[in-house]
Amino acid sequence: MIAQFSRHAMAKTDLALALAAALKEIGSSLRVTVEVTVKLSDDSLPEPDLVITDFRGDGPVPGRSVVLTVEVADTTLDHDLNRMAVLYSAKGIGEYWVVDLERRVVHQHWSPSVTGYGERRKLAMHDPISAVTIMGLTVETIGLF
Repeated sequence: MIAQFSRHAMAKTDLALALAAALKEIGSSLRVTVEVTVKLSDDSLPEPDLVITDFRGDGPVPGRSVVLTVEVADTTLDHDLNRMAVLYSAKGIGEYWVVDLERRVVHQHWSPSVTGYGERRKLAMHDPISAVTIMGLTVETIGLF
């Protein structure tokens, strides 16, 4: 397990709160969970920093219920942009964000396939982030990171 320091924890918490407020604002029944186990297959159980899902049960969150996944990267950027992006995409996670705390950008990925996400863009952390897979969901990031 990689150590998690205050900058990482605060960024994750602030983004979770902002996403939850934005979901409520658009009247969505989706919910944000923090560091929950997601069952992508019998042998793949990652724990992303944030997950937006409609799952309301016990046990791991089924991968098929995950709409958007977020990783906050301070020391794990290469791992998150490569290995995790391919894993989430291959398992059908519709949208994936990587918050790069060092470079102060958010890498947004969508259009999953078995080899990786077909679409991606990089946004400055002061720009609002609009989800591609959740209609109307926009998060203002000024002051979050």
